[in-house]
Amino acid sequence: SERNQRPAVDRMIDLLGRVPGTDRLPCALLGNGRTDVSMVTSVLSGLAGYPQVSPLTSGSPLDDKSQFPLFGRVIPSSDGVAVPTILWFDQVLKVKHLAVL
Repeated sequence: SERNQRPAVDRMIDLLGRVPGTDRLPCALLGNGRTDVSMVTSVLSGLAGYPQVSPLTSGSPLDDKSQFPLFGRVIPSSDGVAVPTILWFDQVLKVKHLAVL
């Protein structure tokens, strides 16, 4: 799907509207690369019982398994990268003052 919510949601509705025995049904869905789009489509696919896997989405809101029980990713969430990055600046580069933009 595209990188905004509306076309992704429209495509998801089309996929979820397929008729068993008539149309080919997905067994899982490959998600979008943007967190905001993946959040919307993951709710829809999860309600229909389909897992959604995203190769690029890193937003930590999708870590909430109570809201996104069938969402998976192949890269760590943003939260999983923040601490190692700070430790790298501190321990490897010996940076003591860091500005975050």
